[in-house]
Amino acid sequence: MKEAIAIKNWLLNSGIQNIGKDRHINGGFNSWFSMDKKNYPFIYSEITGYGITTLLFLYETEKDSIYIERAELAADWILNTALHPCGGIKSRYYYSKNEANDNYSFEKGNIFVFDTAMALFGLSSLYKQTKKEKYLEASKKIADFLVRMQKDNGQFFAFYNPGRNFFGDIDDKWSNQSGSYHAKIALGLLNMHDITKKDTYKGSAIKACDSALNFQKDDRRFVTSRKDSTTHQHPHCYSAEGLLYCGLKLGIKKYVDSAIKAIEWSLNSQLEKLLQ
Repeated sequence: MKEAIAIKNWLLNSGIQNIGKDRHINGGFNSWFSMDKKNYPFIYSEITGYGITTLLFLYETEKDSIYIERAELAADWILNTALHPCGGIKSRYYYSKNEANDNYSFEKGNIFVFDTAMALFGLSSLYKQTKKEKYLEASKKIADFLVRMQKDNGQFFAFYNPGRNFFGDIDDKWSNQSGSYHAKIALGLLNMHDITKKDTYKGSAIKACDSALNFQKDDRRFVTSRKDSTTHQHPHCYSAEGLLYCGLKLGIKKYVDSAIKAIEWSLNSQLEKLLQ
């Protein structure tokens, strides 16, 4: 119990979420705190989406309005600062522009479909709770962007660069390429189907999950780098998460079975003890 209280206190009061008068940062969740530099390097849209869903979970558990207030602050930061006119969500708001990575920065960077989808899941879940129209309108815009980013084979382009009008699928890094981890995009799309009853969103989610199955090998792992057929646990687990959620929600057994196999592979890859 003490640990849970400490974690909730950290979430609300540590500074991981910006609270202040500057609309460019107010409500956004920071990526992490650098122990060396004693600062937060950037506000992260993906993490802000997770922040919203976490706050909503805590509200359902405790019914304390502070969690809704903070979730709305986070959502408003996405709407006011991170939402691009195309409907995608910009990735990282760097405090020091001199230290910004041009691949991810708000000013020059790519718009990643995964980050965008995590923001969508948070915003659409908040709409379900509050029924505030601004969150629905933004969610529709984001969901339609994601549908446009989907290929005919069900995979998604990993990113879009609005400056160059470039749709990216590059195999230099798992997060720059199409992959099974995009099955998790289906969470937000199915939320939008629940809300709007628009079959396009449900169909897109199913196509995403069907395409993810093609990345799973006989040994139960998802290939997350097509260049060398290797597997990174991080996106591998995203793949299992998306398939499990959709399989249970839609009653599609093959998705659940695939997720179970993926989890078994991860467990079999776990070390018996910490390396010395």
